[in-house]
Formats: sequence, structure tokens, C-alpha cells
Amino acid sequence: MLNKRWFKPSTAITIMMVIAVSCSASVEDQTPPTTTFAEARAVNGSPTAPNTTVVKPDYFETVAPGAPLPTGEQCQGLVRPAEEVVPENTPYNQTTGKTVAGKTYLSSNIDAADLEARIDGQFTGTTDEIIQWGACKWGFDENLVRAQAYVESTWFAGKLGDCGEQAQEETGGEGGCGSVGIMQVRAANLDPVFPGVWPEAWKSTAFNLDYALAVKRACFEGREVWLQNQPDARGDYEAGDEWGCMGRWVSGTWYNDLANDYLESVQKRLDEQAWKVYVGCPDWETNFYCTDLDREITAE
Repeated sequence: MLNKRWFKPSTAITIMMVIAVSCSASVEDQTPPTTTFAEARAVNGSPTAPNTTVVKPDYFETVAPGAPLPTGEQCQGLVRPAEEVVPENTPYNQTTGKTVAGKTYLSSNIDAADLEARIDGQFTGTTDEIIQWGACKWGFDENLVRAQAYVESTWFAGKLGDCGEQAQEETGGEGGCGSVGIMQVRAANLDPVFPGVWPEAWKSTAFNLDYALAVKRACFEGREVWLQNQPDARGDYEAGDEWGCMGRWVSGTWYNDLANDYLESVQKRLDEQAWKVYVGCPDWETNFYCTDLDREITAE
């Protein structure tokens, strides 16, 4: 998917010291969420009061705005084992990130330095384990994260996109690619949409997801007030709209035509559970841009 991208249901999970359930689920065991794009305006449930108990959930659900979030370290112990289905991701999955406090859009453009300070990409594992970790850390429905990552990259952590501009030498230089990784973070163009996250956003799957979901959380918490006054967009931006915040990742605005088309693609892949059928980019060395991302999914 080579769209120009800018920056890129509903129950609070109780995660805050007893691991009550020992889960050993594979990707095939995941239950899809009940919230759909059509239900994007549903009201979030009331957050559970914080306590001192960490309960290992069967499934990570969306945490309401204002509710406490677990730390990345806590989430490491809550991730369920999952086999690696994208072996070409191994070098990216085994690379961690770093802290970027004071260096990114979250502190320089909006009032979200507290969220920025949580970003570190400190996790390694299989592709699905990293997706679980990100969903846990940032309080988002894990299957929605799986579906959005699928639309962005078919889960290929080395994916390059938004090509044909001035970019880092590693991503093509003159006429190169500005978007990188499993969530296609716009970090590699020489005037980056997301400054301060190169090269970690490309080298580390965990960092890529960590940053992308931090930006989504800022939107979800109502911090991106500039979305209220964007041209060709709905003017009803508010906290708590997870689907709207996914659409803003690709369009840089609120429910415009590009965002709506993107969300339809996410809904389609969510309904198909597409990541169970075809993932990654096995031929990436010859198909460098993984151009077959819009293929039809046929269940085996």
C-alpha cells in the first residue's frame, strides 16, 4: 500500500501481581473483537480502578481514555506464546529500540510528552508476540492491531513504502522510500513526518509498533486537538474513537475519504482474520516493495 501517509471496542482490561491464567495460545486461537468500523462511535466502558494485581488475560481489549495503562515490562509477562509465522522478520524482531523522550512529534507538536516517555521498544519475540505486547502496553484491541498491521505491511517488518522522494540512503536515497516497518512509520524521508525515530523505526519491530501505537494513544486520549479543524474531514474529533484514530494514521485527518477507504480495508482484513492465511513477504529480496499486499485472501 503506497498511499501518502502523515501521522499516521470497548472494555477496560484489568492489568495492574497475580498471574491467574497460564495461556499458551497460538495466533489461530484468538477471538475477534465485537466492535466493527460501523460501530466506531460506541461508548467506551468505565475504566477499572488501578490495583496491585496483574491478571494475565486471554485477550487484550481496548482500555478507555484516562484509564491506567500497564508498563512495557509488565506486558512482557502477559504476552501469550505464539509461533513465528514470518521468519523473514527475525532480525527486526530480535532488535530492541531506545527511549526518544523530547525528540518526537509527541512532545514537539502536541502535549503528549508523558506518552512519548513510555516509548522504548524494549521487547523481543515472534511477530505476533510483539503485536500482543504493543496492544497490551498501549491499551488497544489486539485483533485491531493485527488487522491494521496487516493492511500496512502484511506483517513484514522490513516493508518500505511511500517511495519516490528524498529518503535515507538505506531506504533508497534519491527517489527512495519514506515509510518503514510493520506499521509504515513515516520516518525515513529526509524531512520526516515523524522526526526522532530513525533508524529504530525500521530496525526494530517492537519500536515501530511502540511508536505507532503511542501516536494512536495520543489521538485516542484526545490530545490531537488539531484534528478538529482539518479540511475535507468530519469536525467531530473527540477522545475514545479507536477507528477514527486508525484512519488518521493514513490520512492525517479525521474520517475523510482516504481514511474511510483505509478503515474499510482494516475491517475486511479483520473479518477475514487474514493474518492466519498469508503473512509476510517471503519473496522480499526480489519483490523489494512487497507489491502483492492487496491480494484476495482465500482460506485454506
